[in-house]
Amino acid sequence: MTLTSSPSTFTYKTVGDLDIELDVWIPELDSATPAHLPALVWFHGGGGFCGDKGPDKSQWFEQWIKDITVKKNQHCLISANYRLLIPTTAHHMIEDIKDVFTFISQKLSHTPIPGSSITIDPTKLAVGGDSFGGYCARLAGIYAEPKPKAVVSMFGMGGDFLSPFYLTSITDPAKMPFGLPLRDLSDPKLLAYYDRTVVETSTLAGQDEQMRPLGGERQELYTLTLQKGDYLDWLTGVKGLTETLKQNQGADSDEATKWLEFPSAAREVIPQFLLTPSFPPTFLLHGTADSAVLISESRTTERQLKDLGVETQFIAHEGGEHGFDAECKVVDGDPLYEELKPVEYWLKAKLA
Repeated sequence: MTLTSSPSTFTYKTVGDLDIELDVWIPELDSATPAHLPALVWFHGGGGFCGDKGPDKSQWFEQWIKDITVKKNQHCLISANYRLLIPTTAHHMIEDIKDVFTFISQKLSHTPIPGSSITIDPTKLAVGGDSFGGYCARLAGIYAEPKPKAVVSMFGMGGDFLSPFYLTSITDPAKMPFGLPLRDLSDPKLLAYYDRTVVETSTLAGQDEQMRPLGGERQELYTLTLQKGDYLDWLTGVKGLTETLKQNQGADSDEATKWLEFPSAAREVIPQFLLTPSFPPTFLLHGTADSAVLISESRTTERQLKDLGVETQFIAHEGGEHGFDAECKVVDGDPLYEELKPVEYWLKAKLA
């Protein structure tokens, strides 16, 4: 079996004049016999503010995930864009995530991928994502139909949005993600970053040779909102939410109290309030030294799911920073691949 060198791109929905796309990567089978294949649906990271579904625009594209999916497991990989934060919110993202799965079940399940005889089996779908994409994967496990058989979260957000990490502004440079310097939040140029009226679904992502963000202002919004301590305002669309939560919630509040105190308009985008025993089996991966999404987020999800009786696997990569998997090569003997290989086997089993 060989691999296709590029994906097929589809518009899975149109909002106004904005096309929102997904890519489908398929194995190139030796036979022309029609194949109805399982698929892993993947959502990219970027804090919700930036990023893209493919490697042409994003340095953060999870190449090893594509390789284990398409090359090793002979499944399809479906990588989807979604509407980015500001001016839209996570409420719009839920709509997009649901529409990805609808498009798969209504279109890709019976229309062969161009240049192949491959269709997607909608009864054998898993979902995953890295960083903010892990949050999207959690939302898919809650809202998507057909319901995914498994969830993979790579250093994913959304495990605990009520932690001090999101509710407290950063004044100590040592607490900034990746050791980035504190910014002058009163700078009018930075304030203008938030002034966005055009809906976007895709940006460049990564760093150039001088370590400047390829995604421009959008790529800086995640760390800016963390420093300011108002990330949840932009995620939920409820202005002043973070300040209200800081005033109303004590550190010892239990989940039931937090639920009652949380505005109803925002509850549907906070996964930790919405997990049930029917949530799909979940594999969590996280670096122990992650400064951009704390490992406690995955630990919280692990605890909640185990309490609910949901099958849960966890790999904690010792000393790993955010994006620790970037150097993983899907070659036997590669130390990082050997550590992460259980994900490959687990997904193959769940989609058998």
